[in-house]
Amino acid sequence: MKQNPLAAVCIFFCLGIWTAKLVHIPLFFVYVSCGLFLLTALVSLKKQLLFSLSFSAALFLAGFLHLENAQTYPPNHISNFVSDNPQKVYARGKVVSGPEASQTFYHTKKTTFTFILLGERAALSQDTKGLFVNTGTIHILPLQSRRKYSLSSQSSLTL
Repeated sequence: MKQNPLAAVCIFFCLGIWTAKLVHIPLFFVYVSCGLFLLTALVSLKKQLLFSLSFSAALFLAGFLHLENAQTYPPNHISNFVSDNPQKVYARGKVVSGPEASQTFYHTKKTTFTFILLGERAALSQDTKGLFVNTGTIHILPLQSRRKYSLSSQSSLTL
């Protein structure tokens, strides 16, 4: 790496981007850590090992921040209504892909159907006044729905 320091910079930056896709850490901690590593690198310019480690960690976190900042969505995007914790989300939109069947092989063998909904409105409660206009496509897995969905059908459903 000593012969080509730009390669090391690219590797640590890309590793940060890749890690940001896999791990979700609050941005506050990433900003603070990146700042502390940069400050440590600046203070330790004469100590080559400490400078290299601090600067590499700062580059890694800068890659992490790059991905997090690049993936900002408008306030009405559907991703703002869903989270990692399961909860009911009410959505209204048009079905833009036909249902696709897939089988699950864990616990019980059963076939599930998924489709993509082009979201128009979404809310966290069934109150129609609480429906927000949203953008984005929604990959839907109806769990207990007996309703038939077809392409371009106008639908309101509970996720």
